[in-house]
Amino acid sequence: MRSAVFFLHGSGGSGMELRSYLETAPIPQLGHNSFRHCLESGFSIHGKSTGSVTLFTPTADSRPYSPFDGGNLNVWFDRTPQFLTKGLNDIEDHIGVNKSLEKIEKLILDIEGNYDNIFIGGFSMGGGLALHFLHRPISPKIKGIFSLGSFLVDSSSLFQEPSHRLALHIPVLMMHGKADSMIKLDFGQKTAANML
Repeated sequence: MRSAVFFLHGSGGSGMELRSYLETAPIPQLGHNSFRHCLESGFSIHGKSTGSVTLFTPTADSRPYSPFDGGNLNVWFDRTPQFLTKGLNDIEDHIGVNKSLEKIEKLILDIEGNYDNIFIGGFSMGGGLALHFLHRPISPKIKGIFSLGSFLVDSSSLFQEPSHRLALHIPVLMMHGKADSMIKLDFGQKTAANML
């Protein structure tokens, strides 16, 4: 089995920066000297080995980002300057979200014939974007979605539109550190509760 992981960076980051970190981050608790080593060794899904895993770390388009005084950053979508204080009550940039989803969907369509399993996830803003794949007509090869330190506003289109039938059985893994100094833990917890 061949598997692919699309790992999306957070606001202001880049795919190259995230890949560099992931290729060197040690994870001795799992018996690997790096995340890259873990992917190369493979892992199991329902007792079946995935074989090696190919990591894709695309970069968001550079666009004006309101919390950065409108300066250009690599971001998947815009937020209001008050998004950290408004939190779950903020608004969603539907146009930016959809544009970025289309970009990732094209990348998936370009490679899906070469893989048996595809996983999509990300860190912070990238994880929030990945969650949006739950209401998109995505490939049946997508076997999981994950987010790390992410949240969606209460008015997110994910909560307004029904989940796509292909996504109803896709496992979702959401993780959030208790000491996250930027995105509050309760934002992530409430997002998870809204998805149930």
